Amino acid sequence: MSINPELMSHVDSDQLRPILKSDERILLTRGFVKFQLKSSNEKFQGYGSVIVTTNRIVLIRTGDIDKPSNFVSLELPLCNIDKVEFHQPILFPSYIEGIVKPTPNAMYSLPSISSWWISFYKGGCCTFIKCFFRIYRSVVHTQNVNDAKSKSLFEFLYLK
Repeated sequence: MSINPELMSHVDSDQLRPILKSDERILLTRGFVKFQLKSSNEKFQGYGSVIVTTNRIVLIRTGDIDKPSNFVSLELPLCNIDKVEFHQPILFPSYIEGIVKPTPNAMYSLPSISSWWISFYKGGCCTFIKCFFRIYRSVVHTQNVNDAKSKSLFEFLYLK
């Protein structure tokens, strides 16, 4: 995991997007999320959007920009994520949580295992969660990234 991965402005809007690596593509995006990453000595949180690619989750802070902070975005490599769980509390927003191991050679990497969560405070998380867990199972558990790239997005998300 790392803080502030490289971002660029999307052509059609003012939204920030991660700069994709050569073997990567965006599979899923969702706005109106609250997120937090907590390591042994630091905590990063904010409101914004989540982007899931074939290799990673990128959390981009868009709300509370006026508050002082040392980060705009967080990067969680899918291969470093573990213990992912989905929770649907009765009186609070649905959320997913897990832990992420540090990425040794990443720029601005955190030194220890960290816990994270993403909360869907405006609802509507069912499609995101269903698709996310399919991506997570395919990329992490089977380590079959080429399968995700060779199929169309529809086949990858719904026909597996």
